Amino acid sequence: MNEIAGYKIIEEIFSSHETVVFRGQSSDSGKVILKTITEKFLNNESLASFNSEYSINSIFDSPLIVKAIELVNHNNLPVIVLSDIGAQSLKKFLDDKPGYFLKNFEEGIQLAISIIKGIAEIHDRNVIHKDINPSNIVYNSDTKEINIIDFGLSSELTFENFDLSNINQLEGSLAYISPEQTGRINRNIDYRTDYYSYGITLYEIFLGQLPFNASGAREWVHCQIAREAIPMHMINKIVPKTLSLIVEN
Repeated sequence: MNEIAGYKIIEEIFSSHETVVFRGQSSDSGKVILKTITEKFLNNESLASFNSEYSINSIFDSPLIVKAIELVNHNNLPVIVLSDIGAQSLKKFLDDKPGYFLKNFEEGIQLAISIIKGIAEIHDRNVIHKDINPSNIVYNSDTKEINIIDFGLSSELTFENFDLSNINQLEGSLAYISPEQTGRINRNIDYRTDYYSYGITLYEIFLGQLPFNASGAREWVHCQIAREAIPMHMINKIVPKTLSLIVEN
């Protein structure tokens, strides 16, 4: 595939059984990100979800949030065209450079501030992201820019209360979901969901590890609702106790 809806394909940067993401370019928009659905995943439900993702993402006009440029059609598949800041996923950056933000602590603090500012801007528009984690944040280590990406699970604030009998229907990345997203506690999903996931993300940024380890959905759910994370400053003394307390709360 050399072209999608008039955009020249530079490279494929992500693929799953549901979606494929490319880096592309056009003479008008410069470099862009192109996100589309796979043919196997194409159905009425996935189309509605994709349209909702574009609709919510297009609300935002912020340097901290990926910009939705347009929604186009290519070979009967929807394609969301997004801005590109020339970044890689924060997850990949952390995997490639373990311990980087402990050695460059001030840069880590600035990154943490940028992320929480982006989350605040999302909440200012009455939207909950519901999947904050390092894979859904892109980071340009040269310019120090970040973008929060992937609004596929996002919704307007409606004080949802999940009651899931099937644990396999859980939404979000299991290592980062909030207790209320598990459907196992009587608490509405609201802005606190994103703050909880942000805390786990900070844990990973500064310590290079998750607060819990688990295998399988049931273990992750147990961790999120029943276990307490070891405070960050007790794992590595370089981490200030004040930052550790912020993450705990």
